[in-house]
Amino acid sequence: MKILFLDIDGVISRFRTDYGNPKAMLDEPCIRELVRICEATGCKIVISSTWKVAASLMRVLEGELFPRLPEGCVIGCTPTLPLQPFREEEIDAWFAMNPGLAERYAIIDDYDFELKTYLPKGVCVITEANEGLTRADADKAIAILNGAEQSAQNQTETTATNGTET
Repeated sequence: MKILFLDIDGVISRFRTDYGNPKAMLDEPCIRELVRICEATGCKIVISSTWKVAASLMRVLEGELFPRLPEGCVIGCTPTLPLQPFREEEIDAWFAMNPGLAERYAIIDDYDFELKTYLPKGVCVITEANEGLTRADADKAIAILNGAEQSAQNQTETTATNGTET
């Protein structure tokens, strides 16, 4: 299974002051890119954001985001650990609770884990908090999640289009 660990703030909710309106909390262009990732990879989403601990924010996700994603796409949240751990520790705890479930995974966040963690290099897509999830970010996530199989599929499609075989 392909797993996408998803932060919310700085990814699909760009920083601004209009938090009184739930429909304005999530950014449409960023949601479209997230949907594109899900459709292109068949990934499942695990919410790794601190939004998971606030019932009101989870209701926003349940009402405004989850219905836009492929059915069954969101499979849960990372565990909330005591003593305010780093997000990568919660992701590591999720892996410990779900051994062997993820064949591939990516992390989308506005915090650069790769500079400060033991997670493997090349699994993080770091967004700019004021821009959120861009097309380039989504393309990187798709490449991480699809890996070599997508490259092989693209090569086959290119070969078929050109009328040649490999």
